[in-house]
Amino acid sequence: MGFIVLRRKPLHQKQLYQPNSMEGQSQGTMQISEAMVQLSESSSQTTTSLTEVNGAIAQLNEAAQSLRDEVSRFQFDNY
Repeated sequence: MGFIVLRRKPLHQKQLYQPNSMEGQSQGTMQISEAMVQLSESSSQTTTSLTEVNGAIAQLNEAAQSLRDEVSRFQFDNY
């Protein structure tokens, strides 16, 4: 940790500035915690979206198979 000594007062009354103070660390920890919550929420939304997309793909596959089945009933003359 770096310390900067402010010499406006006599040496026995030094003030120390600590850029990595407990308050700063606490704020950093809170920001990380909030980011983790947001990441978790985004992950959950992504999972939900993927489930919906998979359902839509399954429906499209069923529709495509139904179309193949219907088309297979037709007979085409060779030209």
